[in-house]
Amino acid sequence: MLSNAKALEYIYRVTAGKHAGTVCQDATINGRPALEILPTDGRHKRTVICVHGMSVRGYRDPRIINVGHALAAMGYRSVIPSYPEIQDLRIDPTSSDRIADDIGRLADESGYPVGLFTASFSGGLSLIAAAKPSVADRVSAMLVVGSYAHVDSTLDFFLHREKMDPYGLFIILKNFLPFLNEPEALLMAFDTAARDDGFQRTERELGPYLQSQPESIRELYRRYIEDGAFRLQQWQKINSIPEALHIFESMDVLRVAKGLKAALCLLHGAHDIVIPPEESLLLKKTLERQVPLSLTITSIIDHGNVKVGLSMAREMVSLIQTFALFFRSLDGASRLTKPD
Repeated sequence: MLSNAKALEYIYRVTAGKHAGTVCQDATINGRPALEILPTDGRHKRTVICVHGMSVRGYRDPRIINVGHALAAMGYRSVIPSYPEIQDLRIDPTSSDRIADDIGRLADESGYPVGLFTASFSGGLSLIAAAKPSVADRVSAMLVVGSYAHVDSTLDFFLHREKMDPYGLFIILKNFLPFLNEPEALLMAFDTAARDDGFQRTERELGPYLQSQPESIRELYRRYIEDGAFRLQQWQKINSIPEALHIFESMDVLRVAKGLKAALCLLHGAHDIVIPPEESLLLKKTLERQVPLSLTITSIIDHGNVKVGLSMAREMVSLIQTFALFFRSLDGASRLTKPD
């Protein structure tokens, strides 16, 4: 029952943004900057690593800071490390190694397995990190929002949609068009467009940038954005390039899922247009006999942004079950044994 009460408290704090009794301070972990959010009195027993998503604001994104404060207000220590390549909107399989390094460092430091909060593509990278033999025992619970099982099927789903999230499209094109040796000026256009969206710039930089480029670059940019048939044709070419296929394989969660030991708490938007909820359903089907697992597919989030409304009341039982498993597994983990 205590875990149910904590689940309710967490839902309230995250949606309402009520975080009295917390303090946020700069920190460093494994040579990278981080934010550490603590209860005001400094007393805590468990640590939760909050892995930021592919946001231009990185570890200082208000959404991940909100999560960190909510957890700290409940008596947990939240650590939000910086992952510069993720903040730079680069899809890099080696990010999972850095996440694993942080898991090991913070678990050994606290003496208990850590919890992990993560979302979207960072969720897949975090699942891969948590499955590594070196740290699998050091993660007690994972709360994963809107993530994937197979990265290639996720990208295919996204790129075949008539209506797609522009921010996600800019990031995918920025990361994978180098395999087609597209001009650097074109890649910079997609990077600029993504940053315009990410920073919510009122004065967009994309327009002036494109105007400074030759007509050939402007036309190629237009085709990738507006011509779905052309875009899919180019994507098929990428899918035949060994280096691209290596990235897909390296980021595939189910390839390494047998190494996971942490309780898995999955939350997915019912109408997510970036990563479909079928990906979380596949994770559930694959892993529910291996680890404690709870899945909630909900209409209160899209791809990470909470939409408070009447639907929350209808889905409250499932939400409580999923969040309760996270807190129950986090709190119930035994102290780590020190090696001889």
